[in-house]
Amino acid sequence: FFELALSALVKNPDAILFTGATIWATRSGDISDIPLARWRDGVYRPPQGLFEIINSGHPDFTGTLFRREVMLIVGTLDPAVGNPCDVDFFCRCSALCPIVVSTKPCGVLFQHPASASAQAPYAPLAYWPAYGRIAEKIPRLSSLSEKLRRQAYALIMKHTHRNVFL
Repeated sequence: FFELALSALVKNPDAILFTGATIWATRSGDISDIPLARWRDGVYRPPQGLFEIINSGHPDFTGTLFRREVMLIVGTLDPAVGNPCDVDFFCRCSALCPIVVSTKPCGVLFQHPASASAQAPYAPLAYWPAYGRIAEKIPRLSSLSEKLRRQAYALIMKHTHRNVFL
């Protein structure tokens, strides 16, 4: 993981982070998801990464290496968002800076029964109001045009409504 991540960041000095596929596994060892398997390998320039997160699933901290400047550029995790503060953080990173993605497995996330990732997408409280808070931040992303901000907001709300009503 570190060899792959460091190599990718050296080759792409403007990228704020490298993320590789994280395998989501249940306590019994079954694979429940690999969100980045729906992505393609390569560099995602703003706003490509943001829209890929919205449409295909988000990266995980388990398989991600950040440049130290990330907090100066993007800020920190927002506890007001709640459990999906990682999704919010990745959305902000990918809206502001290029990111490098690899579909190679770089980590395993073991889900416990109470984790949001084990409950989602079937637990409405895993989505609301947290994803509404993530969507509310989109209009403040001045790096995106007004049209792209409206489009990203609408997509997040569409996915949120769908998952709440599942």
